[in-house]
Amino acid sequence: MPRLSKNQEEGAADAAPSFFKKPIGIAVTLVCALVFIGAMWSIYVATHPTIEPPPAATVQLSQDVIEEGVGFEEEAVEEAPEKQEGELSLPVKRGAAMDFSLAGDHLDISPEIVDQITQHAEVGPLPKISSSGLSAFTLFSRKVDGEIPGPKVAIIIRDLGLSNAALTEVLQQAPRDVTLAMSPYAEDLSDKLKEVNASGYESLLMLPMETSQYGYDDTGKNTLLVSLSISENIKRLEWILSRGQGYFGVLIDGGSRLTLRSQSLRPILEQLRRRGVAVIDGSLEDRSQISRLSSQLKALHNFVLVDLDKTTSEQDFDKGLEKLERYAEAHGSAIGIMRPYALSLQKLKAWNTTLEKREVTLVPVSKLVSWSVKRYDD
Repeated sequence: MPRLSKNQEEGAADAAPSFFKKPIGIAVTLVCALVFIGAMWSIYVATHPTIEPPPAATVQLSQDVIEEGVGFEEEAVEEAPEKQEGELSLPVKRGAAMDFSLAGDHLDISPEIVDQITQHAEVGPLPKISSSGLSAFTLFSRKVDGEIPGPKVAIIIRDLGLSNAALTEVLQQAPRDVTLAMSPYAEDLSDKLKEVNASGYESLLMLPMETSQYGYDDTGKNTLLVSLSISENIKRLEWILSRGQGYFGVLIDGGSRLTLRSQSLRPILEQLRRRGVAVIDGSLEDRSQISRLSSQLKALHNFVLVDLDKTTSEQDFDKGLEKLERYAEAHGSAIGIMRPYALSLQKLKAWNTTLEKREVTLVPVSKLVSWSVKRYDD
């Protein structure tokens, strides 16, 4: 390879930096350097996030990925505030896994105590968990002393409050350990709930949800629907919950469509959990997502296994009772539902007198709710 002469080498050396000696060359060089430095700084910031001191507040937020792409669940875990003067003092764990069972089984119901679990909203009184952990569930569920051995069966009588005569008949005839489910559309519902409690029964509030035959099934104007936004469904939920006080939970009325849609259902269950209200799934839908989501949310729940008088057949009613007993014997407990028909009440009373010899116990449905409920094949 031929060597350059000394003059050629000096000329090449002078030519190489000549561009950088010109003003435009200097400007371009500076811009390129700034761009390079900016890029390096961006990479550094991305890989070395600034660490800030924790906030002074006592609230910690935890986020768990919600299944099916719903987003994130945000749980506030906070210290229990100081007990207010005159407030019922209860041992309680604060946070996502609120332990309602710690409240005890003997509570005196007075207006002052009820006020502690009441949010006075524009729509009406809404249930809430008090600063000491008291809730609608701990206050209004029927108290049963001690553990109950053997198979347990709960019966819910639904659609009450629309007919004064039917409610009176139930209060006179039904065993005290059944649970009464009141319609949110009943007139003077608050007074009727007080009457139910005063008579020694516990009560649920029926929560209408969209069925697969919505339009044909009449679940009322405030039915929660798949087609509605989350905020609109919550608005309807709050309207229903504000109709009265004295219930410990809600009974899902219908719901064979909405209970299959996790994205619509989860915010509703989250609201009920945060308000200390138990959920009984009355959809009779095997694919219902209520148990799965409620278990994730640590929400008190259970499900209805048998609709006893869906038909008017006495044989079907008897077969339904037998199915409840078999399931309870195999798995510990079972829940049935019925309407306030005269024949159904007669059958219920007669069946209740035969349970002792079979060592099966009729219990209020509140005794069967849990954070984790397993559903077995019949």
